[in-house]
Amino acid sequence: MSDDLVLLRRRLEREKLARRQAEQIAEEKSRAIYVKSRELEEALAAESRMKNEVELLLNALEAFTSRLEISEIAEHLHRFLIQVIPRQYLKLYLRMEDHFQVLSLRENTTEGGIPVVGEEAAPLGKWASFVELKGPQVIQRGVEEKEGEIHGLQAESASLLVLPLSAPGHPLGFITIESPQPGSFTKDHIRFAQALANEAAVALENALLFREVKRLSLTDPLTGLNNRRSFDHSARQMVGVAIRHQRPLSVLMLDIDFFKKVNDTYGHAVGDQVLTGMAQVCRQSIRSTDLLARFGGEEFSLLFPETPEDDARPLAERLRQAISALVFEAAGQTFSITASLGISECSGEGDSLESLLERSDAALYQAKKAGRNRTVLWGTITPGPAADYPGS
Repeated sequence: MSDDLVLLRRRLEREKLARRQAEQIAEEKSRAIYVKSRELEEALAAESRMKNEVELLLNALEAFTSRLEISEIAEHLHRFLIQVIPRQYLKLYLRMEDHFQVLSLRENTTEGGIPVVGEEAAPLGKWASFVELKGPQVIQRGVEEKEGEIHGLQAESASLLVLPLSAPGHPLGFITIESPQPGSFTKDHIRFAQALANEAAVALENALLFREVKRLSLTDPLTGLNNRRSFDHSARQMVGVAIRHQRPLSVLMLDIDFFKKVNDTYGHAVGDQVLTGMAQVCRQSIRSTDLLARFGGEEFSLLFPETPEDDARPLAERLRQAISALVFEAAGQTFSITASLGISECSGEGDSLESLLERSDAALYQAKKAGRNRTVLWGTITPGPAADYPGS
């Protein structure tokens, strides 16, 4: 082989080697560009996702802070969660003294709304430990577990995310989110859901405080019954309905006989025991549709819807007899009490809550005047000028 051919072959081999090296470098550069491109795409996606989550959280915060009803806060919580975690079933557990108040919500694709599926009271039971959670917890349904036995999961659910709800200094409860797919909660899902739960917890604490203040403003602190303000509001509506639809309705006024003597003889603490005992008997003696309140002092008021005066009388008599059967102890002695009752019936258009109370009070006065410990119907007396009770 001539020297020229040898040189040419070597030159060709060097060129092939250089070409392979160039292709390898180009491939590595292309791979590096692809990796950088993917990293940039992921960074942009993460930035977009983060921006979206921040926007959702800001919108959620605005929605939460404008609500003081627990059910409305729960609905907004669900509405924001499904934008990140679709096809989920949410339950909100709020810790009460001895039970949970539970609100259940799920996605409604047919009507486009997010209704409260249900609200119920549930015993503390196996859920009590979740109140003390310091962070989110994910539970997966195992293959060996029977349907529905894992922490109350719905039959169609495979994953459960538990999010603690905490206010400064004390836990409020927790949120559970169920998904039909196993392993469906990513780190991003959990992070966003917990951030949303933290915002909701502030609003829920305010809602609970508002509800308690509202309850106290409408409740007699000693007996736990409705106070006069609460009674007036509800009774006025019920009287309006009875008049509008021409339905029977009766109002009863009840006063403890010689209550001042109880306070003077045994002290006001015992008097309070008598009032709380009266309240308990009244609760046990009336129907679920009846309205009961402590009107003031030793006076109680009851409203019986769909009940004419003659039908209200046996209800009142059973109540009066139950009161007479009460036995109290004080200073080593036992004593009983009695009560006088007056009833009046709604007379139709032109009547009002005020006129009903006035007539019931007049009937109560007649019961006192006739010897106490009895029930008097206003329809059986001739109303006269108002007068003070004879004693108590």
